[in-house]
Amino acid sequence: MDKNWYKEAIIYGVDVKLFQDSNNDGFGDFQGLTQRLDYLVDLGINCLWVMPFYPSPLRDYGYDVKDFLNIDSRLGNMDDFLNFIDACQEKNIRVIIDLVINHTSVEHPWFIQSKSYRNSPYRDYYVWRDEKPEEDDQKIMFEGVEDSVWEYAAETNSYYLHSYYKEQADLNFSNPKVKKEIFKVIKFWLQLGVSGFRIDAAHTLIDTNSISNYNNIFKEIREYSEGINPEAILLGEADVSSDQIKEFFGKGDRIHMLFNFFTNQYLFLALAQEKGSALAKGLDASDYSCGHSLNFVRHHDELNILQLSDKDRKEVLHKFAPEPNMRVFNEGGIKRELVSMMENDINRIKLVYVSIFGIPGSPMLHFGEELGMGEDLNRNLRAAVRIPMQWNSSLHGGFSQAPMEKICYPPLSQGPYSYKNINVELHQKDKGSIYHFIVNLIKLRKDCIEIGYGKWERLKLSDELLSIIYAHDGKRLLVVLNFSSKKQKVRLPDDLQNVETMDELADKDYKAPATLIEVNGYGYRWIRINVHKKVI
Repeated sequence: MDKNWYKEAIIYGVDVKLFQDSNNDGFGDFQGLTQRLDYLVDLGINCLWVMPFYPSPLRDYGYDVKDFLNIDSRLGNMDDFLNFIDACQEKNIRVIIDLVINHTSVEHPWFIQSKSYRNSPYRDYYVWRDEKPEEDDQKIMFEGVEDSVWEYAAETNSYYLHSYYKEQADLNFSNPKVKKEIFKVIKFWLQLGVSGFRIDAAHTLIDTNSISNYNNIFKEIREYSEGINPEAILLGEADVSSDQIKEFFGKGDRIHMLFNFFTNQYLFLALAQEKGSALAKGLDASDYSCGHSLNFVRHHDELNILQLSDKDRKEVLHKFAPEPNMRVFNEGGIKRELVSMMENDINRIKLVYVSIFGIPGSPMLHFGEELGMGEDLNRNLRAAVRIPMQWNSSLHGGFSQAPMEKICYPPLSQGPYSYKNINVELHQKDKGSIYHFIVNLIKLRKDCIEIGYGKWERLKLSDELLSIIYAHDGKRLLVVLNFSSKKQKVRLPDDLQNVETMDELADKDYKAPATLIEVNGYGYRWIRINVHKKVI
């Protein structure tokens, strides 16, 4: 039994409906995903985060769930899912799935019953008000898209709460019956072999005024999950202020791991300012002493930059989203992918991935990142970055052979990031591709377990550099990242001078540092301390 397996996880986020279509109906499916598992094994992935696959009207790309205990028929059936789980277990890939407990689709039977009449047994599954409350009490998550978090239901002449789209009604988690229903969902999927859950919109559970005693919610979910599978983990999505993080970790008895939105957003500030000290600020702001960090560059949503100050946010927008059509949600987010933001600068792209693999926590890739897939700014809102996987240069990038009118989300067929120019087949043939760089980076990261398990300390060598030293089980590793375009040569701390070292990873061949350490512009070094070189 290994309860800490997530500290060595290389997580790959995948949207089933966008990955591989096995029956050419226009939707990716579990059979297609299962057929592609060897690709993920070759990449080095040992954990899959599978995004919502439940029956859904797809108003919010599947996060508007209308049945928590089933598979969307367009993606397969329960046998397909079980075959997928079995195949993952054979290949030593763990699977975590989305647990969407903030809301349901308005097409969910619970909500249909809830809005039908006031005495419905499902009425209190949701949050209702006879009069529309003041908006000051609630935050609109999709600013510029929805103008209120309260929607009128004529059937009962009342208003229901929706933190996101009006088609997603918020569940009332203070109702014990709702909690019981969610526990049924947890038990159902754990018994089918998943290794845990990504808790979608975890922060809204503590924002919603219908929640009382929220400190115990995550603790109860964890205790219940571990009672079924002691190795089950909870990964939380919570883009919150630094003083709220501890509420999700508790004393190490609530959520195991959180998406680190601080390092994500301050990473892009560091890139904009060319200063490692900006990313250091993000690390300092995120107290993960009672939990574990999941570090990422991009995922299925916009790049949210709301944790940055107004000044810093404007700087990031000016640098990486200068045009209005690159921005979303009242300029609180960017709907671009990394390669386009970095203007295809391979040195900066490599630096970014070395960074998220080298800072404390576990790294995550979103499907297609390993290829440098791009976005389509002509698509509305988050659809700009929801592009089917690009396998080869054939029809629809090898994702599907269905007619275009049946494809769930159109492939990227034009421009420099089209499937004709960016695809798995081309990248695997090119030893200098981002794909091969990521494969080698994953191999190295698995050997450097002190990043996941070790104690760490940030060294203040210069504003341009981010420098971290790790210690675990008698081993030490120094990570140095140069966010400046200019070469940096700085003095090492006294205890690191004139010690025996070896570069585990570097952007070029460097001399072993003595009293000074040198790093090229946009360069990086992972240096093993006190390692004796092998004699060949």
